[in-house]
Amino acid sequence: QHLHFGLGASMPATGDPRVSFINAAWTRAQLVEFLHGADAFIWPSRGEGFGLPPLQAALTGLPVAMTTHTRMAEYYDKRYFWKIEDAGMSEAPLYGRWIDPDVDSAAAQLRAIYNNRKAALRKGKAAAAYVRKNFSLEAFSGRLGTFLDTLD
Repeated sequence: QHLHFGLGASMPATGDPRVSFINAAWTRAQLVEFLHGADAFIWPSRGEGFGLPPLQAALTGLPVAMTTHTRMAEYYDKRYFWKIEDAGMSEAPLYGRWIDPDVDSAAAQLRAIYNNRKAALRKGKAAAAYVRKNFSLEAFSGRLGTFLDTLD
């Protein structure tokens, strides 16, 4: 198996020829094509304002393994996603602290997806429906309208 990771500015080195890192700006169509070619999406985040990429990946029907802290806890649901446990906190490079993902937990979730592919694809399909229903622009505008109605 060959793993591809899309990254921002930093390019870690693994020394493993099966792993490649992509540092490029993609169009929406390129991103969707990349996600459609994947077997799973993993999001071992240390902290997010919201964490949109797991939702984007879920929309394609991909099985998604993710951390569930910070604002990602608002949409995480074990019926649709695989949870990566936390491994404590560490100092962030610029300031503050972040929550470290547990590498063994992440590996276990990927193994669970791999070992139960048919069930993982069903869960991924259910996740796509969950995201479309709850996080579409229509759903957001409905929640915003309800909130605005409270501001007499």
